Amino acid sequence: MDSNTGHSYEVDIWSFGVIIYAMIIGRPPFETPDVKQTYKRIRENNYSFPETVTITDIARDLISKILVPDPLARPTIDQILDHDFF
Repeated sequence: MDSNTGHSYEVDIWSFGVIIYAMIIGRPPFETPDVKQTYKRIRENNYSFPETVTITDIARDLISKILVPDPLARPTIDQILDHDFF
């Protein structure tokens, strides 16, 4: 990250995926009681959908497409808005 320009657009997309996940599931996708473990889970893209929460396949698909490690593989905002979730 360049401190003069801020984060990239792709980071904003990833953050949007985290927000959607948290709104549906009720907690952030990578959250743990330990900050170091949380950052490790983020680096490893280690999240799952809990069996105790009902989530549609459409929502699961959108979140999974957004929360990918490769920023260039994430959908654009237009692709997100075209997704069946919306």
